[in-house]
Amino acid sequence: MEHKLIQGLALILMIPALYAMLVIVTTAIPNVTARIGETLRRRCLLSILIGILLFAICAAAARFAPKIGQFLAVPFILLILVGLPSAIENLGRRIHALRAVEPSRFSALTLGWFIYAFAALVPFVGWFVILPLLPLAAVGSTIVALFTTPSAGSSGNRE
Repeated sequence: MEHKLIQGLALILMIPALYAMLVIVTTAIPNVTARIGETLRRRCLLSILIGILLFAICAAAARFAPKIGQFLAVPFILLILVGLPSAIENLGRRIHALRAVEPSRFSALTLGWFIYAFAALVPFVGWFVILPLLPLAAVGSTIVALFTTPSAGSSGNRE
């Protein structure tokens, strides 16, 4: 019984810790996260498909060649680390848009993280749809942003 309590507390404490990581990444590289977010807004389906494809490649490599799979896991996690703040911020902006409010970056990031973190705790739908979908979209949008030129209308850093 005590073991389950410790696991539950660890899960609850991970929510603010991961939010702090999102804020640090957004603050450290604001132009990059803004460009990735713009790519995700413009090419959402392509980003998700590329994220799923890269995950499938990494999973197949881990299954059939474990050393290569371990090597590919590091860049995949780094892509998630760089792209996830943009995807979370995009979710927050979409929620704010329902109220016809233009939020700041950190307001959108906070609301997006709150929605994502608690939606991911919902059994089955949260675990198997919501939880993996945003990181896969983040990976795909990061890759697409790397290989495309920024649009003329994007300003880069938004506040």
